[in-house]
Amino acid sequence: MLPADTRVPIFCQTTGTTVSGYYGTSNIWDNIDSGEYVSDAYVNTGTDGYVASRCG
Repeated sequence: MLPADTRVPIFCQTTGTTVSGYYGTSNIWDNIDSGEYVSDAYVNTGTDGYVASRCG
């Protein structure tokens, strides 16, 4: 859990479970650290789409 307005790096993104959060509903998950993901629905990226390369 991170405090509101915490800046996180997005190393890559992947699809997963659909989640509804503060920034809408999304099935995109952002890799923010080794093995750590957060739903894009909780990250303000400025778009509903991908902003980083796909994980893989």
